[in-house]
Amino acid sequence: MLVVIVLIVVCLLSICVYRYLDGILSAQVQLSSSEIGRPSNVKVVGTAVVVGGSISGIIAASTLSPLSKQVFLIEKRKIPEDSSVADQGNQVHIFLSCGIDIIAKIFPNFIDAIIKKGAVRFDALHDCKSIGIEGPFASCEKGEGGVYGYSISRACVEVVIRRLALETFKNIQVIDEAEVIRLEGTKDHVTGLTYKNLDQEEITIQSDLFVDASGLYGISARLLNKQYGINIEKKKVKSYIEYISCRYAPRPEYKVKNPIIFYRGHPPHKPYGGISQLLEDGNLIIMLGMFKTPMSTNRESFEDFFKEKQMHLISEIIENSDPIGSVFSFKKEGSQYNYFENLNMKGMIALGDAVCSFNPVYGQGMTCAAEGCLLLDQLLRNRKPFSCQEYQKRLCKIVTLPWLLATNADLCFPGTQGGSSFQRMMIPRTIKANQEVAVKLARSKETHIDVAIVMNMTEGTGWRILTPLWLRKLFGYPIVPVMKPGYPVW
Repeated sequence: MLVVIVLIVVCLLSICVYRYLDGILSAQVQLSSSEIGRPSNVKVVGTAVVVGGSISGIIAASTLSPLSKQVFLIEKRKIPEDSSVADQGNQVHIFLSCGIDIIAKIFPNFIDAIIKKGAVRFDALHDCKSIGIEGPFASCEKGEGGVYGYSISRACVEVVIRRLALETFKNIQVIDEAEVIRLEGTKDHVTGLTYKNLDQEEITIQSDLFVDASGLYGISARLLNKQYGINIEKKKVKSYIEYISCRYAPRPEYKVKNPIIFYRGHPPHKPYGGISQLLEDGNLIIMLGMFKTPMSTNRESFEDFFKEKQMHLISEIIENSDPIGSVFSFKKEGSQYNYFENLNMKGMIALGDAVCSFNPVYGQGMTCAAEGCLLLDQLLRNRKPFSCQEYQKRLCKIVTLPWLLATNADLCFPGTQGGSSFQRMMIPRTIKANQEVAVKLARSKETHIDVAIVMNMTEGTGWRILTPLWLRKLFGYPIVPVMKPGYPVW
């Protein structure tokens, strides 16, 4: 009898776990059936206001445009013609194929536009070089896995989609150099906002929907607290990472072999990593990421670090290239999630970094913002009353998997703060699992493809690495000893 009860309990728990995971892993909107960016005869939103003029805000405004009579896009800084408004615009940015597909769905001319700028499409699993503690990851044939990318800078992407948005959607009005100072309405219903322009005039815009795409230090959380005493619950994982980068022009006689070269940091003994990325103008941006280790922005120290840590492929590029400009530094406290789904409010939503801001090294921030816009379009088009809280709950499920992947990796590095008690309890097991995955990535082409597809957030692939068959394939054989303290090479 006891055995039967135990079996029943195990079955019930398994069903609950399955339903929870399925809710997370099946939350993405199917891009193939989405009408995002397409004209609509029904304007479900009168006036929409989007705060944040970077990539997330531009995509959000373009998503709302076909479904709204008027869209205002507000940015606190002066929007430059040829660069990004984001602080981290000078650093390496990897655009996951899922995010590229969403942008291309909104702007059918996007791919042609970036290719005209000089971007080159590459096969991420064949053309790029990823190097972990066990050496280069297993090589794949051209076209295997379907994971691709483009050699392009964040500034170029931002400039292109801004131009396409304003050319395509005539009801978007951009207001830059405008500081939002107040939300209008009540603590339960936002009906607009007031901003201050350069002349210090206060101007109020009444809206049916306010979208906060203003980044990590989102304007809505700050104003809700200031005006109504509402505190948005936050979850933080502080890894205190610093990114240092510089651009280089390859000399005419030197041919760049790989559009991306990535030396992957590994806990606990390698709290650093390096990356080289080919850009649309044929130049390269080389970046160093350091966990909790101060690094000089002196060019000589920057270049010597790659030699000292035996990142040979990047050192080769530096030796055969000429530096362009100065060395840039960008510091990030870590990853942060804001629980907007606990806020039962009408007339306001948040997306992008305003909801979930990642350690940038994982390259998932802009793709999660695009996924948020895809969800927004679906909920507005389904002819049902739009619920802001339902939107935030659905968005929470979409970002849960990338959040766990990013924060679990960061928590393995010594000195990282935060995370749930369960995550911290699992750190030793996570480090061991990371070591085993690194070994398998170096040995198995199939595993390399599986992990790359999931990391690129391709729709419907979350279950790909949570099947018993895949886990057995990954962990079903003895693992050789990996890395000891003072391990000298990659």
